[in-house]
Amino acid sequence: GSILVKEGESDIGCLLAFKRDIQNAPQVFDTWVGNFTRCPYSWHGIDCNYGNYSVIGVTLEGLGLVGEVNLSALTGLRMLRSLSIARNQLSGQPFLGVGAFSFWSLESLDLSSNRFSGALPLSFLRVLVELDLSNNQFTGAIPRTFTISFFLRTVNLSQNYLTGELPSLGEFVGPDRSLPLQILDVSCNNITGPLTKSIGYYQSLRTLKLGNNGLSGKLPSELNMLTHLETLDLTKNDFSGTIPHSLKRFRSSFHPGNGMLRFPDSSARDSHGTGPDGLYIFTHQTMFPPEYDRPGPSDYPLGY
Repeated sequence: GSILVKEGESDIGCLLAFKRDIQNAPQVFDTWVGNFTRCPYSWHGIDCNYGNYSVIGVTLEGLGLVGEVNLSALTGLRMLRSLSIARNQLSGQPFLGVGAFSFWSLESLDLSSNRFSGALPLSFLRVLVELDLSNNQFTGAIPRTFTISFFLRTVNLSQNYLTGELPSLGEFVGPDRSLPLQILDVSCNNITGPLTKSIGYYQSLRTLKLGNNGLSGKLPSELNMLTHLETLDLTKNDFSGTIPHSLKRFRSSFHPGNGMLRFPDSSARDSHGTGPDGLYIFTHQTMFPPEYDRPGPSDYPLGY
């Protein structure tokens, strides 16, 4: 006959399967012992829901964990809302084999500052609000599912080896729709192609970091629609043409003096304005105005 497994017991099985992939975890899992019929609330890094029935959070940050990890071990945590294993020494392809119907409840995922590789996930982003995969070794293109979510507020994919173009949104988002994304950071990758007019759909953006890529072409006038923008980093790309007029509201900006990228006229920017700081725009061929000291190779302002 079949064995009836309660949800809490199933959660414990998932956690123990995940633990088996960890090769080095000094004292971290010493608390992962004992018999539980529900969520193991006393285990390090585990958060339970009311009544301790199900695991809703796994937080194992900066603990020196070493091992090849695959998130498929945790797909049975049906109530999981938050997962963070950032700032460890974990490797492998974490999304390999993770099905399209996994992590139905996941709202926050942080795998940053590890050694993960492989392609980015194409699915299970249904209700995700915060995503941080920065400072890893992910490759391939950015899936369109990342850019058309009606829940995502923060996406950080910086410092990876991503290639291809930024996904265009035109065929997915109607003309009257605005996406809720507030922070988008894809800096320090190998992304090429243009910044398309679909950027205008992100009218809630406060931070947009595209620096240290291979983006090219003219900046779209749709940047004028990003009225909440506080930080814009386009450094070390190959943009040309004029800077959209609305960006004059930034108090501090760098822009090239060789005509590759420029404000429409010399009066377009008031250096003593009352707008936000944090407009960083220069290209590989940048020349700096005389009032600025040219930064060294490792001193480009990235807004961090």
